[in-house]
Amino acid sequence: ASEDTAAIEGSVFDQIDTATAFAVRNLKIRADRTRVVRRDVPELPEGAIREVISNAVAHRDYRSTAAIQLRLDDRALVVWNPGHLPDPITTTKLREPHPSVPTNPLLANGLFRAGYIEEWGDGTLRVIREMAANGNPDPLFEEVDAGIRVTLPLPGAIVPGLNERQLAFIQSLASGATTSTGDYAGSAGVSRATALHDLRGLERRGLVSRVGVGRATKWRRG
Repeated sequence: ASEDTAAIEGSVFDQIDTATAFAVRNLKIRADRTRVVRRDVPELPEGAIREVISNAVAHRDYRSTAAIQLRLDDRALVVWNPGHLPDPITTTKLREPHPSVPTNPLLANGLFRAGYIEEWGDGTLRVIREMAANGNPDPLFEEVDAGIRVTLPLPGAIVPGLNERQLAFIQSLASGATTSTGDYAGSAGVSRATALHDLRGLERRGLVSRVGVGRATKWRRG
């Protein structure tokens, strides 16, 4: 599979502009023929790319010497920055309305005034909406490798890190709908233990959240 990578340096504004240009330059354009008039659609929406990169710059841990990293291959664009999600934000909360708790308030305010951040606390929701409107699988938000990793899958790609059962599940269950571990096990044809392992993996990626406890637990699609 083809792959391109970049480590982004410079001023915060340079980092955002350079990284966004890197991603857009390496993406392909596909033809959408589902409408009467043909429409050319990028593999990823530029607005979602810029939002993810702006968040990486605003929330990175500037005590770390690690650079913001981008990786683009034929499956996804992956953006990683050193740091962690501030309390009480979790990867699951990023998929629902949540308060804005910037890691670097002065920097975030500067990005807001410059137009790089459009609305407090709405960035990840806008990324989800733009990805869906563009025909892409859901983005993934993860805390991994002492940092925050966001994956923007290309259209039709197998979402990195998910097995076929998990992918089929998140594609079939409507947003806000719930299911039980037993129902997942039955539809996937696996044991309850395997189903629980799959669902916990989706939970870590913020794609589902738990409702209830014990055997009464339900899993809600983000």
